[in-house]
Amino acid sequence: MPNVKNWWFAAFRKRVDKKTVSELLRASGQKIIFPFYHVVSNDPIPHIRHLYTYRNVAAFESDMDFLLRHFTPLHFDDYVKGRYEPDKPYFHLSFDDGLSEMYHIVRPILLEKGIPATFFINSGFADNQALFYRYKVSVLIDTVSESDLSKAISIATGAGNIQVKKPIRFLLSLRAAQEKLIDDIASAAGIDFKQYLTEVLPYMDSHQLRKLQQDDFTLGAHSVDHPEFYNLAPIAQQEQIKQSVAFVRDTFQIERPPFAFPFTADGADKNLMTDMYAHYGVSKSFGTSGIQKEKYPNHIDRIPAEYKDWSLESIVKSELHYFTAKKMLGR
Repeated sequence: MPNVKNWWFAAFRKRVDKKTVSELLRASGQKIIFPFYHVVSNDPIPHIRHLYTYRNVAAFESDMDFLLRHFTPLHFDDYVKGRYEPDKPYFHLSFDDGLSEMYHIVRPILLEKGIPATFFINSGFADNQALFYRYKVSVLIDTVSESDLSKAISIATGAGNIQVKKPIRFLLSLRAAQEKLIDDIASAAGIDFKQYLTEVLPYMDSHQLRKLQQDDFTLGAHSVDHPEFYNLAPIAQQEQIKQSVAFVRDTFQIERPPFAFPFTADGADKNLMTDMYAHYGVSKSFGTSGIQKEKYPNHIDRIPAEYKDWSLESIVKSELHYFTAKKMLGR
């Protein structure tokens, strides 16, 4: 989240929490919100716990109850086809990365509460084929001592006996283009990511994904292997979208699946933001920048729901308040 937005959320939280959702919706002019999550669990997850905070089951259920009190759940197909009342507040829920907790924990809650949702999956990770590079970093931090991490980094980088003073900070600074270095560090530390995938099964398999589809949830694409698009050349961005969309389309017989940008849509090639709908079979695309005045007709920015330890109610109210302020300033 940008620093200005962080500051705004903190500075106005108490004032905003006193306002009703109806007041904030009316001022903002928004009718549909799009909150999204990555994972829900009561347990520490080695491949995630060092990257970001996530909801436990009770907190997630509380979030869902808040949404149901103030908004009507909206199925993705109904949103695309305009089958909803224009003056009524709605929400469409989504989840990124295709993690196994979606099937075991989130699915039963959504079915019980009657909430439709979209699950965005990475074609390179489905069926536990490979592990996201950031998850690899978290596994290393979780399972290897700092002193051993320093040694492994020195070996992998060819630094000899020079010890890395802040190995955790170093690992967290690495990006997708440096995944081979992460793998080399893991090898030097004696960590086998293939074994981790086999034992932990962090992602949903094809059977579970098809079951979600049978339950009338929507499946969408989320790139091949979750790189930062702002670090990719336009042709590489194209391939990430084409391949992941083709995987969802062909595997699950979805004619025009939605696509969610990994990390952020910022840095996506401008031509891509029109070509993907006309030529790559994408119905709608999703970003992660909160409520925005959208620049492209088929692109929707979503509300990150895993902001610190805030409830979704505080997050949604703050997003609506921030959007209204920007609108008043003509932004």
